Amino acid sequence: MLKKNFLKDLLALTKPNISLMALLLAIAGFLHAPSSQPVLLLPALACMLAIYLLVSGANSLNMYCEYKQDALMQRTKNRPIPSKRLKPFWGLALGLSLSLLSSIVLFFCGNTSTCLLALLALVLYILVYTPLKQKTWLSLFIGSIPGAMPVMLGYTAKSGVIDQKVIALFLWAFLWQIPHFLAISIFREAEYTKAGFVVAPKVFGVNGSKFLVLITSWLLVISTITLYLTHIICVGSLFVCLGLGGWFLYISHTNFFSQDYNAWAKKTFKASLVYQSILFFLLLGESFISY
Repeated sequence: MLKKNFLKDLLALTKPNISLMALLLAIAGFLHAPSSQPVLLLPALACMLAIYLLVSGANSLNMYCEYKQDALMQRTKNRPIPSKRLKPFWGLALGLSLSLLSSIVLFFCGNTSTCLLALLALVLYILVYTPLKQKTWLSLFIGSIPGAMPVMLGYTAKSGVIDQKVIALFLWAFLWQIPHFLAISIFREAEYTKAGFVVAPKVFGVNGSKFLVLITSWLLVISTITLYLTHIICVGSLFVCLGLGGWFLYISHTNFFSQDYNAWAKKTFKASLVYQSILFFLLLGESFISY
């Protein structure tokens, strides 16, 4: 039982749900990418696994770096390290091991470009974004870069190039994170502040942060047009994207001036999850059709 719980806690360090979403993003990027050479199954599978391990390693290192802050927040205090089920050493060891292994696999089974992009994402996430969270709310934009990187890694693992198509995919994945995490920062502002993190509501107040959510939500919806212009989605899918985007904007605008800003933020947060999930599976479906 002890061994089973230990392995379960090790897995929890990798944030498997986030790692799985990153893997699916990478697969979508891979399937949408062009290739001048025949695609070999085993190297392709190895690259997808490596991207999953890279994200898992980054999550483990983040758990190691922030376990003291996690202990101060209600939603994270029961994680393996702050709850003292695991020593901090395990977050560091697992994170470094997975990151090193993924880099080696991407170098030998993928290409140099993908390996370098993976290392860039790791450095930005652990050495730039993580410490910046305690200094400026702008860390959100830095953190969204590695958050959107899996779709680019999957794309370049197959194509070896960065073109308009992958930039459109990256932009869409990048922009979704901004209103999503801004909404979280509104209804969890007290927790983040207690833990020493600087979030938008602390700097601009609730109303200023709500306007940021609206602005970035509009940018997100508009960005889906670039998916059509770069031939990632068909015209039918574009109408679905814009219709769903209209629904998301309706939700985020409804009760915008309500004094119950936590309820508004939670509703917008949930809507962003629905919006992103449907668009993601639409994108994944388009990639299988085109492939």
